[in-house]
Amino acid sequence: MIKISFNKKTLKQVENIAKAIALPPQKRKRLLRRVAANIATASRQNITRQQTPEGSKWAKRQKRRTKRKPKMLLGLRQHIIVSGSSDENHADITLKRGNYRVHAGVVGSRHSKGSTVTAKADRDHYKKNQPEGCSRAQAKTLKALGYEIYARRMNPNAPRGKKRVPTVKFMVENFTTEEVQGAFGYLRDRGLMPPHKKSWQIKTPSRRFLGADRERTTKAWGRAFQSLNYGRQ
Repeated sequence: MIKISFNKKTLKQVENIAKAIALPPQKRKRLLRRVAANIATASRQNITRQQTPEGSKWAKRQKRRTKRKPKMLLGLRQHIIVSGSSDENHADITLKRGNYRVHAGVVGSRHSKGSTVTAKADRDHYKKNQPEGCSRAQAKTLKALGYEIYARRMNPNAPRGKKRVPTVKFMVENFTTEEVQGAFGYLRDRGLMPPHKKSWQIKTPSRRFLGADRERTTKAWGRAFQSLNYGRQ
């Protein structure tokens, strides 16, 4: 959240200090809300342009498996509002709750300031969402790691006791979910795969978006005063 307030540092740029102080409370409130609305618009544009209020590009997202690179935080744009709690001496630009699992303000704060969150593995969730049987991706991993089964499962005429790496097609068509889990457990026990992580850290770099640069802020104040001079309510 950011505040738009009456203070010398801000109003020096628009040559209307005395005029602002002399305004009736309701006009002061309208003035501030117009400035805040302009800055809120600038904040939404920062997200669209993927940049900070000063115009610097955001830190890039982590490498993705796909070539597609969607823009970040676009869903936050519609949640940037001028708070209804603003009075004649200040106006708040904040984020309303939205449809996120947590308040949109929390999401915005984490990205604006940067954060490090410790995530813990949910084994029950993993087991519940484990696909039935063996997926093609799992089969490819097992094949690449050299997982072997008795050859007679694939060819009844193969020598007894001989083992071989099954084909991807055979694993997808014949392996059960339990067998897949057992196969990966077998490979982990022998150090051929890293152990399950119980927790890990998710680092989010700072990607500030609320606010505007000095030039945009100066124009916002100038337009707000101009609208009052022309009698806009």
